[in-house]
Amino acid sequence: PGRAAMAGGAGDYSVPAWKAVCILAAVAAATAAGAALDVRRKGGAGEDTGPRYWVLGMLISSYALLIPGLFSHLFKSNTNLFGTETLSEYDETMVSLVGRLAHDAMYLGAVLVTLYAMVVPTLKLVLLALGAFLKRRGTEHQRLARLCIVVVQAVSKWASPDMFAYILLMYLIRGWDKPPEVNSHMDLGLGFTCFCTFCVGSTVSSLG
Repeated sequence: PGRAAMAGGAGDYSVPAWKAVCILAAVAAATAAGAALDVRRKGGAGEDTGPRYWVLGMLISSYALLIPGLFSHLFKSNTNLFGTETLSEYDETMVSLVGRLAHDAMYLGAVLVTLYAMVVPTLKLVLLALGAFLKRRGTEHQRLARLCIVVVQAVSKWASPDMFAYILLMYLIRGWDKPPEVNSHMDLGLGFTCFCTFCVGSTVSSLG
């Protein structure tokens, strides 16, 4: 799954602009709705009223994009000589890419993709939930709750290396394109758009 035979070129898997706009608009709308609730929130000066709603709106909407980010098409590429001899061919989701890297004995790559795209986001979510839980247990747990939030803020950016790696990979593969001798093309798919939006949204909300 996640891999398909390609007869010639890689095809066009780029995300239409309207889909990207809709994804960004959904996150922006959830954040704006949270901000509107924050304005109406009542609380005295210095009173702890819990996490801000705009943070929750951005965090929840960003994490909702992680699932399609992992299971939707990430990229599709094809490099061939004279349109006949295929040198490399990929059609992957984030999850299938991990499987392919492991199958090809590229274990370090498989571990790094898994770490940045799956383990770090899960760790952030667990620590945020744990921090919120401890915060409500009483003053004796406040220090530990604060530690959870600080750790989240420290690791929040570590889902992003994958994002830059795919951008650089696309630049590299498209740079090989020297027709008619070498035909090389790569498109980033919906999974990449969702994952990038997740990276930015979850990082901003974690710092907020």
